[in-house]
Amino acid sequence: SINSGTFRDCTSLASVVIPEGVTSIGNYAFSGCTSLASVVIPEGVTSIDSGTFRDCTSLTSVVIPEGVTSIGVYAFRDCTSLASVVIPEGVTSIGEYAFYGCTSLASVVIPEGVTSINSGTFRDCTSLASVVIPEGVTSIGEIAFDGCKSLTSVKSLSSEEPKINTSLNAATFVNISANAILYIPEGASYPNWEPYFSKVEYLTEEEITGIEDVMPEVRKSVIYDINGLRVKDPVKGGIYIIDGEKVKL
Repeated sequence: SINSGTFRDCTSLASVVIPEGVTSIGNYAFSGCTSLASVVIPEGVTSIDSGTFRDCTSLTSVVIPEGVTSIGVYAFRDCTSLASVVIPEGVTSIGEYAFYGCTSLASVVIPEGVTSINSGTFRDCTSLASVVIPEGVTSIGEIAFDGCKSLTSVKSLSSEEPKINTSLNAATFVNISANAILYIPEGASYPNWEPYFSKVEYLTEEEITGIEDVMPEVRKSVIYDINGLRVKDPVKGGIYIIDGEKVKL
């Protein structure tokens, strides 16, 4: 294990390879490592604890391995360069304010095992343009997407409206883009969500699966397979994760 605060405020630490055999990374273990740009988290780690990478302002991308089931509060708070994060299907819990202030994060797919999105999870992710909320999510906490000024596409795959906070100044979707579109399954009704969006559109069956067809030449991005491993030569017809979205090449 890597104990709590082990490398906290090591401001010159630029890269870390965590060895195989490590199963836990303690609270604030790398918090304040402002030069940390690259980190490899090995399989076998089961949780990313509170504030683990908080204020790692140079960290650009993270692949969370299969086996991780929880991401703690403030885990990636104010990682202002974090543009890409792959959250595996095994994650069932994402803590409050986990990605708060990740101003470069452009898109995110929340895995199917998650049942609730906590308060402030994506608050002030000002570059976040799209989010896919899986069918199993039943509630989203206050100010979870507050200040996501670029958020123009929210896809919720549940036929039942997940509970959101609608309190004045603490609403789940307060201060998002004025042009945001809500996508929901055909026949679903989201009366509490609709006031925060410019319009509502209905998803096709293919869109509800979270998989879209994309030709390889369309995107020039870092590509991961469905298990979160980076792929150099994707095979046409396979399912991959590109820019935080599941796609079929």
